Amino acid sequence: MKNKFELENRALRCAVAGILNSDLSRDELRQLAGNLDISFVIQLQAILESVTQIEAVNVATQLDNAREDTNLKSRSHQASGLTEIIYEQARQRKLGRQRLYRYIQEINPRLLTAEEADQNPLLELVRKFVQQSSADESRKLLSRVAGIQDEDPYLSGITSRRK
Repeated sequence: MKNKFELENRALRCAVAGILNSDLSRDELRQLAGNLDISFVIQLQAILESVTQIEAVNVATQLDNAREDTNLKSRSHQASGLTEIIYEQARQRKLGRQRLYRYIQEINPRLLTAEEADQNPLLELVRKFVQQSSADESRKLLSRVAGIQDEDPYLSGITSRRK
């Protein structure tokens, strides 16, 4: 693994190369250089985090596709992989059972009751949802848990290009 300085330097070179390859005019580049502040860095950080979350959604999509093409025994094994991905995202974002329950209700209101949400741990709620829902619903929950509301076409293009 590269050290922090090498990684930041390489990332900075790539970012500058991308900006220079864009259709921004010289005046726009000057304006951008003059307006760089902490909010730009925060936005860049958010975009980079979104890209990695979109990749997690893509992994989950691949698991779901494989889940639909296999037998029931293999399906439960891959569902557990998707369960782990969703659970890990929820844990990293420190989502509580009630928030997860609201997300599940938005996607499939008939799947879980409020009592089940109160009585079961987070992992069990995710497991029940993944086992009883469609692949599309599971992807929606992962997107919601990961904080991706509507997939940004620009970020999706970057992510799909990296494959």
